[in-house]
Amino acid sequence: MVRLILIAIFSSFAATANAAISDEAARACGVTSQTIAASHAAAPVLARFERDAAFADRGAGPIRIIEFADYSCPACRALHPHWIAFARANLDVRISVVEYPIYGRTIVSRATGNQTLNASRIAIAAAAQGKQLAFHDALMRIPGRVDDGAIRLAAERAGLDLPQALRRANSAPVIAQADRNLALAERLGFVGTPHVVVDGILLSLQRGWTLEQVNCLVAAARR
Repeated sequence: MVRLILIAIFSSFAATANAAISDEAARACGVTSQTIAASHAAAPVLARFERDAAFADRGAGPIRIIEFADYSCPACRALHPHWIAFARANLDVRISVVEYPIYGRTIVSRATGNQTLNASRIAIAAAAQGKQLAFHDALMRIPGRVDDGAIRLAAERAGLDLPQALRRANSAPVIAQADRNLALAERLGFVGTPHVVVDGILLSLQRGWTLEQVNCLVAAARR
């Protein structure tokens, strides 16, 4: 899957008004009938996304892509520069980046000092300083394991007041926000990472999805 992600090439399109993607158009993009049915069933969950999720928007267009990403996920890191390039090239798209620390909750992760869960809470807390996306991007660019050193470096690069963000990250509201992200992904049927929703289509429920399919679905939304 990572290979497919790395070789996919994004293309840009003229900005147009958003429209729902028809089942026929989704199938033309290689989306299975099972995935389409699951996407329809998930519509009530996605309708509550603004209320339930802790996220940061990349871009401000009417066509929404939702990215569920974990800092300890190699495929998420491989995708990261492509999402940035895609948002810059497609001004009618908004990529909502959801902190999804699924690996940070495992026993192995905690035993090895992996700080993915803490990092996701810090990112959510950074929103109070207007730095959530900046911190997220900075940490995604730092290779290796997510540890205290990587978090400090990401905060420095993002211009984040880390002590202030840490205090907020350990507060009950932020912890609850982080937990809601995990619960939302579970309700959508997501396991592991990375996960992507393209204008209501739960594309990553389909094994072997590619960025070419993302392009195709965005083009369908424009039509």
